[in-house]
Amino acid sequence: MASQFREKIDSKPLKVLLRGLDSEDLPDLSCRYVSETEPYDAVIATPEETSSENLEWLTGGPSPLSTVIVVGSNAGVRADYVAESPNVENLTAGLRIAVDQRELLESVSDIPFNQDREGLIALGLMFSRDTSIEPVIDAEKSWVMEYPMLGSFMLPRQILESIADMGLCRRTFSERLYICGECRGARILAREVCANCKSANINTRELVNHYRCGHQAPRTDFLQGELLVCPKCNSHLRHFGVDYDTPGQVIVCKLCGSHENEPAVAFLCIDCQHQTDGESAGWVDYFSYTLTGAGEAAVRKGSLPGTQLESALSGLEAWRSPRDMALLINFCRNIYERYERPYSLLTIELRDDGDIFDRLGAQGVAKVHRLVVDTVANSVRETDGVSLFDRKIILCLPETSPEQSEYLVKRLRSIFHEQLKEPGDVEIDILDEEGRFEILKEAKSR
Repeated sequence: MASQFREKIDSKPLKVLLRGLDSEDLPDLSCRYVSETEPYDAVIATPEETSSENLEWLTGGPSPLSTVIVVGSNAGVRADYVAESPNVENLTAGLRIAVDQRELLESVSDIPFNQDREGLIALGLMFSRDTSIEPVIDAEKSWVMEYPMLGSFMLPRQILESIADMGLCRRTFSERLYICGECRGARILAREVCANCKSANINTRELVNHYRCGHQAPRTDFLQGELLVCPKCNSHLRHFGVDYDTPGQVIVCKLCGSHENEPAVAFLCIDCQHQTDGESAGWVDYFSYTLTGAGEAAVRKGSLPGTQLESALSGLEAWRSPRDMALLINFCRNIYERYERPYSLLTIELRDDGDIFDRLGAQGVAKVHRLVVDTVANSVRETDGVSLFDRKIILCLPETSPEQSEYLVKRLRSIFHEQLKEPGDVEIDILDEEGRFEILKEAKSR
C-alpha cells in the first residue's frame, strides 16, 4: 500500500492549497503547493479556515470537491481527515485519502460557475466521499438543523430538496421540527396551556362528583376547611362512594379560571417570544440524502437536468405549466367579468444582466434565486398559480383584489430588503388589466 501511494504521488504529485498555514511549518510531503486561484487536489488548513462562516473560499474556488485535511483538534465542518499534529505520519494519512478521492474525481466534470453549482457540489460530495449528506442538530442556529458538509451554503436544505425532486438523490426521513408562526424559527418550547386563554399558568385538580345534585367541580371548590361541602346545594359530603366520587382530574387555569378536561398544546419561540397554537403550528421535515444513478450521471456530466429555479418552483402545489397558467388566468378573468370576483397577477422578475453577475458572481446569483423560490413557497396558497416565463415568476391569486395583494408585495419586499444587499435585484409588480392581458397572451403562446 505504501509503495503504491508513493508511486502515485511520484508520477503525479498532489497539488495542495494551504489555508492558515505556511509550508515552512510542515514537513516535506512531496507535494506541490499552489495558490487558491489554481486547481488543487487537497487543502491543508486550520480549523478556523474550515468553519461554516469561512468556507466561501472553498465552495467559490476552483476545486470545491478537493480533500480537506484539518490540522488541530477541531474537525471543522468539511474535514475529510483530522491531523491532530502536523507530522509526516498524520499528514501522509490525509494525503492517502486525497489520492483516492482524486482518482474518483477524475471522472467528474469541472463544477461550473452557474446556478447548478451548489447542487453539483452536493452531488459531487456524495459521489467522491461515498456517503450520504445528513443533518445534525445545532442549537445556535434559529432553524436548529444544519448540513455540515454543505457548511457555506446559504440554503442547504432547499438545494438538497431541489436535487431530490429531480431524482438525483434519495431522501430518508431524519427529523421533523415544528416552527414558529411568526419568525419561522425552530427554537421553540412545547408546553401545555389553557385551552381558553392560552396561559401556561394551569394546574391539575382532582374532580369531585356530588351524587345527589349532580354537581361536578374541582375538589378545591368543595373544600371548606377540612370539610367537603357542595357549592351548589350546600350539602356536606361525608362518605366516598355514598355521597360522592372522584371520576378523574380537571385542568384549572389560574388566570381565567376555566376548567378543561385536557390542556391545549402551544409552542413558545425563544427567539421572538411569539406563541403558536399547536393545532396551527407548521413544521419542516429534514432528510438525509443518498446519491442515485441519475445523480452520479449529472456529476459526471457537470450539469443538472433543467434549471434549479424551475425545478424548485415546479415542486410547489401551486405550480402551473404555461398552458395551465393560461387556463387559470382565463378562468379568473371570466369570473371577474361575470360576477366581479377579484383576482390579481403579480410578477417577480430576477435581474439577469452582466452587472449582477459581475457584482455577485454566479454563486451569489444562485443564492438570490433560491431565496426568491423559498419566499414564494412560503407565501402562496394551493389555490394560487405559480409559473415561470424565462426569468420572470408569475403569481395568479384568485379571489384576491390588487389592494389585498399589496400586503403580500410589502411582505415580499421586506424579506428581500432584509436578505439582499441590493433589493433591486428582484423586482415585484402588481399588474393592471392591460398587463394581465399581456401575460395571458404570453402564457397561451408558450
